[in-house]
Amino acid sequence: MEVDVIADTEQDVLSSDNQATPETLSKYRLAGHFCSVAMKAVVAKCVPGASCATLCQIGDDTILAQVKFAKVQSLNVDGESVSS
Repeated sequence: MEVDVIADTEQDVLSSDNQATPETLSKYRLAGHFCSVAMKAVVAKCVPGASCATLCQIGDDTILAQVKFAKVQSLNVDGESVSS
């Protein structure tokens, strides 16, 4: 099975659409925080006999809960996005 991979050219990487804006950096920081919380949850459950599937599910569930919480926090009372 072949997988098509689109390589980024230097021009693609340097394009104006890829600028590190404060909003983009904030999203990267938030994603890093989500990963950190998930890793702590997984490591806490790493005990003899724990299955990889269980550990993966814990990581997935933790990340999804973090994203859901962040999404709820970004909405105002009317359900409209605060950041828009």
